[in-house]
Parts: sequence; C-alpha cells; structure tokens
Amino acid sequence: MKQLGTVFLIAFICLTLIFGATSCAEKAPPAPSGAEVPTPAKTRAEVNILESSLHFYPESFVFTHLIGEVQNTGNVPLRVTKITAEFYDNRGYLLDQYTTDAVREYLSPGEKSPFHFYWDQEKYPVGYKPHSMKIDYYTYDSPLLPAKIEVLNYHLALFNYYSPYIEVELHNPTNETIWDETLLVVFYDDQGKILSYGTAGTGTLLPNQVTKANVWPDVGLRKTTAYGPVFEVSENYSLVIY
Repeated sequence: MKQLGTVFLIAFICLTLIFGATSCAEKAPPAPSGAEVPTPAKTRAEVNILESSLHFYPESFVFTHLIGEVQNTGNVPLRVTKITAEFYDNRGYLLDQYTTDAVREYLSPGEKSPFHFYWDQEKYPVGYKPHSMKIDYYTYDSPLLPAKIEVLNYHLALFNYYSPYIEVELHNPTNETIWDETLLVVFYDDQGKILSYGTAGTGTLLPNQVTKANVWPDVGLRKTTAYGPVFEVSENYSLVIY
C-alpha cells in the first residue's frame, strides 16, 4: 500500500513538472512598460486640383482658356492619365464634357503639374467654372528617378520687350550621354495663381557638356493693349527638370 502511494506521488510530481514547464514555455513574455508597437504606414493615393490656382483668360473673343494645377497629395508616386471638366444644365443633365492631360504625367508625393482647357467663349465665358472637375490616375509602383541633367542657373529674359522666356544653363555631370530630359517652367502672379507654363526639351548632352536652353510660355500671360494681345511679364516662376 505504501509502495502504491509512493508511485502515485511520483507520477503526480512528474506530471506537474511536465505540464507546468510546457505551460510556462507557451506564455509570451510581457511587453516592457511604456513600449510602443510600431504600425506600418498606410498607402494613400490622392491627387487634387488646386482650386486657388485656377486662371481664366480670353483669346480673341473666341475661346475661354482655363489653366490650373494638380498636386499629388498622397504618399505614393502617381500617373495622372486624364483630367475632365463637365458642364450641366439646371436639371443636372450633362451639357458638355472636356478632357485634357496633365503636362507632367508622373508625379511623386508633393509634386505639381499644370493643365490647360479651352472651350467656346460664347457658351462659357471667362470666369464661368465647370460644375465638375475629375482626375483619372493610378499608383505607379516604381519610384520616379530624378533627372540626371543639372541646372546651373536660370533667369527671366525678354524678347521684343513683351515676350518673356526663361534662359537656362544646363550641365551633364555624368560620364554618359543623356538624351532629352524635359524642362517645365510655371509662371504665377503675386497671389500664387498660375498665369502660364512652358516646356522645352534639353536636347542631347554629352558627358560633362554645358549648354543653354530657352523655355517659352505656351499659353496664358496674355493681356490686351491698344497694340493687340501681348504677354505679361511675371517674375514669380518655378522651374523643374524631369
């Protein structure tokens, strides 16, 4: 009887040690007090039209032009494929739909691009905003590579007094030939409203070559004088190369 009780006691102790050890091994160690658990950053794809930058101007009493800017306000690279402006009647029926492209198609977070619409001035006079403006875009998986050509300096120049353009000095700092990157100049007024923009290709630059390029405004900056439409001079402008 004594021997049987001893056997049961030994078995009980062994089971306690086995299951107790297993239970302890399965328990997770407690998190240190005050430690923060990192959370992965959320991907946010977002692009917006900058309403404050919209600029209307007439052309020869025939067309109304609308220039504006879109900005990548998300945290991933985007490709802007189309911008649509729509006009509706009082009952909500679609009257007209216009589409255009962003001048700069690929945008990294924070980057902006101008766009340009024009329509019949008799139907939609200057200052008559579209009832709806939409942007088609999608995320671009690969990171956007920076331009290889560097801008040494640039300044505002005038041709025949009334035609402003930007003269740019460029340099290829690499050991390889670079083919045709793009220069984009955007002109603004004192309130930050876009007045015009212009693009130009850099051309082919050989290793360590220095050259010059001129960027002219493609649209806008026009004002009417006694001598006809001329270009306004704006010293508030930005330049990017891509």
